Amino acid sequence: MCFGPRLFGQTNNANALREYRTKRLQIKPCPGQTSTENTDRIPLVLTDNAVEGFVACEACYEDYIVGTGFQFNFRTCVEGISKWSCDLSIPYILGVAVKMSKHNNWNGFTTAASRRLRLSACKGKQIRSDSVEWYLPKDYDIDNFQVCETCYLDKLALTPFGGEFQRLSDDFYPALWCCGLADGNVSTALALGAALGRRDFEAVEEFNICEACYAGLIQTRGLDRFFQPSDGDSSTAYIKGYGKSRWWGYPEAPFCQECFLDFVAHTPLAESLPMNGEHIEQTTLCQIWSPRMRGLWLEVCEAGEPGSEDSDAALEEFKACCVQRLEAYLATISEIEAIRAMQNIKRQTAFSQGLLSIQEQ
Repeated sequence: MCFGPRLFGQTNNANALREYRTKRLQIKPCPGQTSTENTDRIPLVLTDNAVEGFVACEACYEDYIVGTGFQFNFRTCVEGISKWSCDLSIPYILGVAVKMSKHNNWNGFTTAASRRLRLSACKGKQIRSDSVEWYLPKDYDIDNFQVCETCYLDKLALTPFGGEFQRLSDDFYPALWCCGLADGNVSTALALGAALGRRDFEAVEEFNICEACYAGLIQTRGLDRFFQPSDGDSSTAYIKGYGKSRWWGYPEAPFCQECFLDFVAHTPLAESLPMNGEHIEQTTLCQIWSPRMRGLWLEVCEAGEPGSEDSDAALEEFKACCVQRLEAYLATISEIEAIRAMQNIKRQTAFSQGLLSIQEQ
């Protein structure tokens, strides 16, 4: 939190806050990590040179240091510095300063700041893997995804995901690597930002998408490295049986877990289903994946209050439709399988006759 809100919270004095804001507006903005020669800016250094080469701008000092236990460990640089950049603008150093100042842990801050300042900036280019330290996800093996120590500290170490990564040991064959969280890698940065917002690092088990969504949503955002082709047959994504799985709905109209969570769970009758996550060993077909069946289900929900005569009547019609639909599907599949069997027999017969004719020649 910046000093202004802290000041108001500590004093509950609007005049003091107004005076501070007037003073703050006269201070030049932070130059960031870009080297500056602007003589109008006032650089600050640490007393006793606690971290060699550390320089902070007045704006960051006022926003994050003033009013904390670290305030008097900074002093205005009177020696004059020709070129400098603000080290408090480095995400890891700023995060450590805010965190450590709450407990007045000055040694902890100087140790962490010294470690970060010794690291070179990540340029997002291929470098020898043995030239820097690398971090990898602990529990996930993502091809060609590794994070340099600089980006790990700045973007992961102080977040809930810091513990999900571990430093790579030195026992590996040198190669050319590129940091997966470099500033130029926009797609991964967006994915990380979204995951941090949800505090969700875990990958979703058995998460699948169709080819159209992969091409339209994943590849266009450069996230295809996190996906791989499914081993299953995607030609019958919904019209297929699932065995040894959980089901919702009714014996005559079972709903798979995906359709229940995505659709049925948000409808009025969701709480009155007799089957609620019931484990079924045998192969079962989902009855609510199609737009038509979902439309019929919504009509049942709108027929009346659950348990009312109108609702029960509509529900019986829906279940009867599901039974009839399944019978038609099974009859069609049986006919298709019979046709395919006949085609295979004819193909095999033709092949055998061809072999005989060749042998007789």
